[in-house]
This record gives sequence, C-alpha cells and structure tokens, in this order.
Amino acid sequence: MDPIPADAILFDLDGTLVDSFGVSTRWWQDWAPGVGLTWDAIAAQVRGRHAITAIRELLPDRPPELNEADAVNLGDWEEGNVHLMRATSGAAQLIDLLKPDRWAVVTTSSRDQAHARLRAAGLPIPSVLITSDDVRDLKPDPEGYLLACTALGVRPANCVVVEDSVTGVLAGRAAGATVLAIGAAAIDGTIRIEGLSDLQLAEGRMIRLRAEEARNVRDAEIDAQVDRGRGPSRPVRGRG
Repeated sequence: MDPIPADAILFDLDGTLVDSFGVSTRWWQDWAPGVGLTWDAIAAQVRGRHAITAIRELLPDRPPELNEADAVNLGDWEEGNVHLMRATSGAAQLIDLLKPDRWAVVTTSSRDQAHARLRAAGLPIPSVLITSDDVRDLKPDPEGYLLACTALGVRPANCVVVEDSVTGVLAGRAAGATVLAIGAAAIDGTIRIEGLSDLQLAEGRMIRLRAEEARNVRDAEIDAQVDRGRGPSRPVRGRG
C-alpha cells in the first residue's frame, strides 16, 4: 500500500488515549436495569457517545428532565473516579515522539473533563484540544476534526484520525481523513488496529503497523507520513 500523507495525527480521547471506559462502564451497568435495559444491549451504543445524547436515544419517551439528571449523575461519577483512569497502552510513547504541532485531541468530553483525564493518565495537554465546549455538533458530525485541522493548519485529507468508537470513526471519515479504527470500531473505509501499541514511528516520517497485527487490516500494512521530534506541550488553543 502506498504511503498515506499525514501532516498530523488526530486522537480521540476516551478509549483511545485514556482508558476511562472501565469507570463509566460500572455506572452504565448499574443504571441499565433501573430503566428496563441491560448492559449487553446498550454497550455498543454508549461507547464514545456524549452521555445525554446516548440516554436520549435509549429512552426517547422518558421525561427530558430525568434523562438530563442521569447524564449529570454519570458526569459526577466519572469526575469522582477520574483518578482511576490511565493512559492506554502505547499512548505516552507515541505522543512523546510527535512534535506538539503535529497532533491534537478531539473529544466529546468538556474541556475540564479532558484536562482532568489527561492529567490523571499522565499525558500532556495538547496544543490543540477540541472539546464539546468548542463545537455545535458532536460526533459523528466532523466539526471537531475539521476545527482541529484548521487550528493545526493542515488539510483533513493529509491527516490520520485514531478512534475507538463507530461514532468517532464516522466523524473522522466524514472529515475526509484516513481513519485508524481500534478493534470493533473498524468499518468499511477504515484500517483496523488493536491499539496504539500497534503503531510504530519510523524514519522518513512514517507510521507502520507492527508485523503481527498486519493480518488484521486491508493490504496488510500502512505507511503514513508523520513528523517526528520532541518538544514541550504548548498552552491550549481553542474557543472554549
């Protein structure tokens, strides 16, 4: 497969850079039986989704104030347990090799939540951080990724998006970027990886998939151009 231009790598946050799903899963598992649902039935639908959006879709006929109260409750639960969140395997090592102006985070979390989760995971605050505070439409709308590209001064077609949810994958694809989808999030038009540990930065501004994972993706291997280098993180830019 020919090299894929990648002037920047745009990361989702929860489940991609930060393992927060274990914390939120416990809340969803306790919540589901109380509203006549099961965890197995809702697991795929809530992953990578803004809480109130997911709850409204699951319970469209429920009084709005009850849905909103539950979304606030989930946020409080996550905030109280943020110290349990950790960086995903390979996240710190990969970010450490990227120049600050060659990566960004795009998340449906608020800015305060994103900062808390990155700090808990021991990861730097990126120079470009697009949160729910910065957009009108959340994923699967591509607005967040398009804003990140504008802030970095790069074209979406020359970027790689890394996502762990179908909703996020759809957003990255709609933005026009090359999408690396983690695990079950892989859909047509994306390249499947199992996690950030599968990615290696190589000479010549390249990203390669580890050989043992190559069987899981189309064309066996991808090469993506990225900038390498080290540098301090810079203050957050954004509208939020």
